[in-house]
Amino acid sequence: MLIIMTHGNLAEGLIHSAGMIVGELKNTYAVCVQPQMSLEMVQEQFRAIAGSRKAEEHLFVMVDILSGTPCNAALAMRQELENYTILSGVNLAMVIQFVLDEGTEDDSERAVHAIEEGKKQLV
Repeated sequence: MLIIMTHGNLAEGLIHSAGMIVGELKNTYAVCVQPQMSLEMVQEQFRAIAGSRKAEEHLFVMVDILSGTPCNAALAMRQELENYTILSGVNLAMVIQFVLDEGTEDDSERAVHAIEEGKKQLV
């Protein structure tokens, strides 16, 4: 399962744009943090999505910036969840690489490849 958490509607835009390139993204969800949302509201939305994952399924969370509300909410949830990885600095290249690696890499390798591809696209 992948949850993309960002300020504003960026998470929805990343999912939509990645889908235009690689096809429909399955098991991928957006949490779009709006100015009126408290940390608790963000965590409730996150918890509702994360609670629907299958037993033993790894949860990946991509956030836009380190120390922002989406990241802080994801970090606060670490105590409640197992099999959980947070990646910061999400960009379209990361999302696409992550989706393309589904079923071909183990969980840690998927995260590493996504980060490497995200960095490679920065010029």
